[in-house]
Amino acid sequence: MDALTETDIEDLRAWERRRDEERPRITSLRKRRRVALGDVLTGAFENRDTIRWQIQEMLRIEKSLDENAVTNELRAYNPLLPGDGELSLTLFVDVTEPGAVREWLNRLAGIEDHVALVLPDETVLRAVPEDGHRRSLTRGDVTSAVHYLRVPVPAGVRVPRRTRLVVDHPRHRVETEIADETIDEINADLDG
Repeated sequence: MDALTETDIEDLRAWERRRDEERPRITSLRKRRRVALGDVLTGAFENRDTIRWQIQEMLRIEKSLDENAVTNELRAYNPLLPGDGELSLTLFVDVTEPGAVREWLNRLAGIEDHVALVLPDETVLRAVPEDGHRRSLTRGDVTSAVHYLRVPVPAGVRVPRRTRLVVDHPRHRVETEIADETIDEINADLDG
């Protein structure tokens, strides 16, 4: 997938004018690309549109008109785009209750090494942490609430229906069959 460049990013004023028009499309796209893993975890398969939206929103939040800010956001988010033969997955620990947050972040330490797609024939496509984020994922006995992962997919393989997203962490096991519409989205990513 081609990296985003400065020409792909709208300036703040233009984005403010178009944002409400763009929001329903991105909301629908993100919904199709999300996979709930029980009550605690959510996976989101990223693509060029979801990453572009994230960059635009970060610049909006920061109210940044500076070209350096765009360059910095591109530097931070472009590595999250899927490369050839891989999927990009953001894994969220979706716990908001203050007392439970610390408990779950402790419990899930090392989760970045326990995520996979399992095809119907039981072939396992193990996710790996995105290189630039590995050091920030788990420190000692506490993990991050957001994990950026890559799922290498062998050449010529398409992700079939009935594929499951699996977390096989020793302290938390959960799996979900990926919806057909999500399968269609991630196969489109693999097709380029």
